[in-house]
Amino acid sequence: MPVHSHHTLCAPSAQSADCAADSWSSEVLPRLPSDLDPQARRLKAFQRARAFERPSDLLRGVLLYVLSPFGFRWLGAWGVLTELADLSAPAWHDALIRSSAWLLWLIGELLVANDRPVFISQRIRGRVWVVDASMIGQVGQTGDAWRLHLGFDLIAGQVGQVQLSDRHTGERLDHFQLQPGDLVLLDAGYGYRRSLARAQALAADVLFRFTPSTCPLSDERGRALDVVAWLRQDGPAMRTRNAWWSYEGQCGRVRLLAKRRSAPERLAAERRLCRNAQKHARAVSPVALFLCGWLLLLTSLPSDSWTAEELLWLYRARWQVELLFKRLKQLLRLGRIRATSRAGAEATLRALLLAWLLQEQSSRALQALLPRLGPRRLSQADQQEAPSEVVSTWTVTVLSLETLRVQVQGSWSEARVRACLPRLRRFVVSRSQRAHQETEVRAFLAGLQPRQQVSRQLAV
Repeated sequence: MPVHSHHTLCAPSAQSADCAADSWSSEVLPRLPSDLDPQARRLKAFQRARAFERPSDLLRGVLLYVLSPFGFRWLGAWGVLTELADLSAPAWHDALIRSSAWLLWLIGELLVANDRPVFISQRIRGRVWVVDASMIGQVGQTGDAWRLHLGFDLIAGQVGQVQLSDRHTGERLDHFQLQPGDLVLLDAGYGYRRSLARAQALAADVLFRFTPSTCPLSDERGRALDVVAWLRQDGPAMRTRNAWWSYEGQCGRVRLLAKRRSAPERLAAERRLCRNAQKHARAVSPVALFLCGWLLLLTSLPSDSWTAEELLWLYRARWQVELLFKRLKQLLRLGRIRATSRAGAEATLRALLLAWLLQEQSSRALQALLPRLGPRRLSQADQQEAPSEVVSTWTVTVLSLETLRVQVQGSWSEARVRACLPRLRRFVVSRSQRAHQETEVRAFLAGLQPRQQVSRQLAV
């Protein structure tokens, strides 16, 4: 058997430090609007080139702050190591707050740039939105402080609309801009007649889950429709009928869809109902227990273009926005904002959303390239039992976020850290009136601190 005198595998090419440091300029900046610098000056995020040479350096530092788990002291050290800015931690905090309006403008520009409708059939005359809201906490406050309203474009697979409000603002369809022909999938938090009125005014369609007591309907004669009595009648497990609604001078016709849940689904719904009632110290009504056995949906879509089975299957895709919130909170740590003021929380949230939109661009590009590579090569035995390949959105998102973090952060050597140590001193050395136990114990064990001083500290 012949033996090679050298490695047959190609050695991976070493990435130079200049290439790693320049990835921000070559890969991230081209994806940003061309008028980035003028808008930074107009919105007063960048007023004079004293701390930063250009506005993009400020944006780079803000993105690093939200992409890393560290605070402003680390951001100050990073600015020294990369020679982008020599600012203290409080100065970086002020720069973040000043950038809030600029970050909001950037988010709007990226959302508009991604606004390319994709239609999957003639029945879809517009976009398919999955709309929901999630609560976000804030450091220094108990409970939830903010509510993030988010519209997910189901066909394009990307965030299309975002709106930030305080915790006192409820879930309403008014937070989103809809076009004629759009279809919106909503949960029970939007299951009111005002959602139907809002969609009808914008010539859009809705599909949402509702409760008969909070969304009263009527029949064709204008009499109140008793949905519970209709469900108690003998009939198929899936049933549908027409109903009418009226709200503040507006009225219209909708289609009511009802599907009997399986026994495990009904028991899970009953447990959720009992937990919620116990949390709010209220009793569970028999009608609510009965409705746990049914999935009730309302839609303004006509029956001649969408069957009940298709709508029930489509509504299951509303879970995609829940997965999106899960990725946002776990991968970007969006569940609790590192801020103690309203201005700081708004700026931090906007920077987080901007980072997410940038990684979405990379994720879509990667997912578009994967099918061109073709399926993995399998043996003939494995090909017979191999399932169809599915791209892991979670892994692609992690890869894109980590790539963005490396692009923003850059790299440096240990020699660079030692050379910058005099300027890094203010970030790694702190002053405090309190005794530092680790320093004192080491000094005592090394013989630098006499026993009499230790005795005096114990006496105190």
